[in-house]
Amino acid sequence: LHKFTTNLVQDQYGNYVIQHVMERGQPQDRSRVCACIRGHVLQFSKHKFASNVVEKCIAYGEPEDRKALIDEIVAVRRDGVTNLVVMTKDQYANYVVQKMLDVVDEHQRDMILAKIQPHIPTLRKFTYGKHLISKVEKYMGVEESSKLSVSPELGSPEHQPTPRNSGRTATSSGSTSGGGYPRSHGHSSK
Repeated sequence: LHKFTTNLVQDQYGNYVIQHVMERGQPQDRSRVCACIRGHVLQFSKHKFASNVVEKCIAYGEPEDRKALIDEIVAVRRDGVTNLVVMTKDQYANYVVQKMLDVVDEHQRDMILAKIQPHIPTLRKFTYGKHLISKVEKYMGVEESSKLSVSPELGSPEHQPTPRNSGRTATSSGSTSGGGYPRSHGHSSK
């Protein structure tokens, strides 16, 4: 599998195999998958199927692998932009950012939130940005979220639907939503 990881992560069915390796594989196998992702986090995060694998790398990678991936995401590029900012505006990569917020330590989360916060007004313009805004508001707390000026169509974060698994991902029991077909990242109804 390692020989074909790069192709498998981008395949509509193969990505499930690599996700399984990340969830249940040996530490050295998980590290090898993360090594294939490193250097290509933005590219894979913006890919419909590979983004699911990037999420699993963030969630199940060894601590040093997870840190390397997160560092790649938040590092400032030559053009002065971070991959993080690009990812927040992408229909698939924003799920990777949401997963990062869920699994990082408090210090990393505060740093990521600080980098996202100035881009909240722009994110409001994207349908898929609203889910990320809800997550950001959740982690910033009630007193901070009021500073983000919640728009009426968003409502309060605790009343937001959680579309994460709506046609997008396999459940922990191994069954897939959407009748067993490859995930669609939950955007088919939008």
